[in-house]
Amino acid sequence: MANTYEIFISSAGDVEEERRIASNVVELVNRSFKLATLRIQVSSFLWEGLSTYVPERGLTIQESINAHLERCNAFVLILHRSPGSIEKGQDKFNVEREIEDALKMFNNYDMKMVFVYASELAVNNDPGNIEQQMRDLRDRIKSCGVMLRKYKNSEDFRAIFMNDLYRKTLQLYASNPQKITLKRFWQLGIIDGKDEPELAIVYHPVDRKYMQKKEPDDIWLQRLAPYIGFEDFKAIQMIEQSLKLSGFRDVDFQSYSESSAPSNIDVMNRIWLCLPRNKLAQSQYDLYFKQNKVRFRFSGSPESVVQIEWRSKDPKDWKNPDDWEDSIKVKSPLWQYLEMQRAAIPGDDWTPFHGKEYAKDFAILARFSDPKKDTQMEEGTLKDFFIAGIHGLGTWGAATLLEERFKLLPDSDHDFQMLLEVTYKNGRIIDVCDVSDWKQEDFEKANNSKQIREQLEKHNPSVLSSSFSPPSSTTKKAGKNSSSVSKRPRYGN
Repeated sequence: MANTYEIFISSAGDVEEERRIASNVVELVNRSFKLATLRIQVSSFLWEGLSTYVPERGLTIQESINAHLERCNAFVLILHRSPGSIEKGQDKFNVEREIEDALKMFNNYDMKMVFVYASELAVNNDPGNIEQQMRDLRDRIKSCGVMLRKYKNSEDFRAIFMNDLYRKTLQLYASNPQKITLKRFWQLGIIDGKDEPELAIVYHPVDRKYMQKKEPDDIWLQRLAPYIGFEDFKAIQMIEQSLKLSGFRDVDFQSYSESSAPSNIDVMNRIWLCLPRNKLAQSQYDLYFKQNKVRFRFSGSPESVVQIEWRSKDPKDWKNPDDWEDSIKVKSPLWQYLEMQRAAIPGDDWTPFHGKEYAKDFAILARFSDPKKDTQMEEGTLKDFFIAGIHGLGTWGAATLLEERFKLLPDSDHDFQMLLEVTYKNGRIIDVCDVSDWKQEDFEKANNSKQIREQLEKHNPSVLSSSFSPPSSTTKKAGKNSSSVSKRPRYGN
């Protein structure tokens, strides 16, 4: 998610040129951020820019303008000689009401930036009523603790505002808590001879036998790259977004299918998706497994992953790599959720009814420093990241944590391993929780049919098979394939 700032430009009517300049500066700054591939967007709001301004029902024009101010998160006030107008029934200038509202929002952390600019006024022992009102307004604003920047002319204003906007926006960007956390998470090593880190995101493509049926000689004539599971694709999207937010450029990382991984991947940082079926990922995982460093392993065959086995937190309890006798067995409740909600429409083509689900899965998120010592490093150590669910939903959810639940990430520089519970509803991940400290009974409860039905009655009662009735044509069709629910292949991640 980009750092987005909508800037409300406030002023009286005697600074039309400065208002035009302010809007133009915002546009130029936004363009420069885009060219620099920074995840920052700035835009401006000027009420006169609306072709037809219709006040919201029951509000005056000024009240409607102030209502839009509440939707902005940055504020610019420009003052010259006139304090502007006062709305009927009010005792304060319109710009004064706007700056007061902006400062209230700033104190509540809803307004991220507040800028106030005022043209220089010559010494005047007899300023007259209007100018004196403006001077009084400036004094009241300064008494609120706001820095008031003076400018000589319109071009001076342009230079000052552009510098302020660049500086403050970049300062906020650099101090973004999510960015700071993600930079710590993505600690990528740089090998000798390189100025920047290199990172490979490696996924397992969908097997050819599950693709659309075509003549074997024709299918690759219409495909630029191998198919990728939707959940893995969404995971890659989340990973790339978090990398860009951390300051990495597009050229610093690239996604590869398992079969197209680069020959020099052993001297790159690596993100491994779908550990159970990804043979390259398994090979790298084995390095840490043999050194007795891992808390997790996936049980079952690549085509039918059964569970995650999760060991205690203290490595002293791990006698050897094969010591999993006391590990917690974590099974996924995903199929139970889907069967309860899709029992009435198990087969045939995809319909909108198939997409209205609530479901859960479990996943691993882990980071290790490469144990190989023969690579000369310019900086840090090469890293391996494992992002893998029991099913694809878990993989997608673990990657979503980086974007939406980043506060769960550890604040240390050491290797770490997390066990996550992922919750999905109606097309998106709605929650990711750290369940690394759960007990065996907690996971058994999560897989209990009664517990699952209670979750569905609470979060998605309309699609439970007992109460959900799809269109008759769909029901009729599905009836032919009603046994397909129990017979469908239970693929892994």
